[in-house]
Amino acid sequence: MGAQVETEYSREFVLSEEHLVRLADIIKTRTGNVTSATLSYRVYRADDFYVDYDTPQEVVAEENSPRNLVKKLVISLEEKEKILVRLLFSKTDKSALEIESADRDTAFLLASELKEYMNGDVFLSKFRLGSIFSSEAVSNIIVGSTSILALLVLFQLANADPGATPAEVLNGNDIGKKIDYLLTWRERTPQGMRPLMYATVLAMGALVLWTTIRNNKDKLATRIFCWGREAQRYAKYKGLKEKILWGVVIALAVGVTGGLMTGAIQRFLSGL
Repeated sequence: MGAQVETEYSREFVLSEEHLVRLADIIKTRTGNVTSATLSYRVYRADDFYVDYDTPQEVVAEENSPRNLVKKLVISLEEKEKILVRLLFSKTDKSALEIESADRDTAFLLASELKEYMNGDVFLSKFRLGSIFSSEAVSNIIVGSTSILALLVLFQLANADPGATPAEVLNGNDIGKKIDYLLTWRERTPQGMRPLMYATVLAMGALVLWTTIRNNKDKLATRIFCWGREAQRYAKYKGLKEKILWGVVIALAVGVTGGLMTGAIQRFLSGL
């Protein structure tokens, strides 16, 4: 009794020579009892050519530079009326796994082992920043929450006691009043308003980040055939990402420390 397995993957991936060798080993081990057919590797390139290879070592010998960048790789094994195995990795479309075998156990065991390996080692986490911010659900949450928070802030401002307007203070001749107006903005903020304002600022920042990621989704997508020139580019990309991450962490730490120190100094001076 035969069986067929078909699965599509929209997740990003980093595919290296090590992964190709391991995938080939899994396929050969699980299909050795039903066929003597050999694996083939078809590489589709950015220059509109495709090339067929017989081994992972031949595949990774590709230059893989911007001129002939690998856009798609199809790994296949086929023997008529016995077995068909096809693995597709693509930079622009979904990746896919297709298995059809006259022996049901072979199909299910092979599919299970390939899925386990690819999910654990080849495909990247679903919870990466780019993946999270590119999902429709998160997009709707960010846009909706930002709009609601902005409306709440406007409502609070519209119903707050205006007191002296900025124009009245700034147009006056009393410098002391101007300084006091700037220094006491916290006290003049309506009760319960500050958390809303902070939340709105954070939501607007998330909205800007979401917009940037959505507009550059293809550029930020990590679907890497990690050999040749592309491997060098990916190594630089990872280094830059780590520097940016540490820069953000350090900036946040400095900001929090500075705020705490400023508050401590103000309390100390007010007690003199």
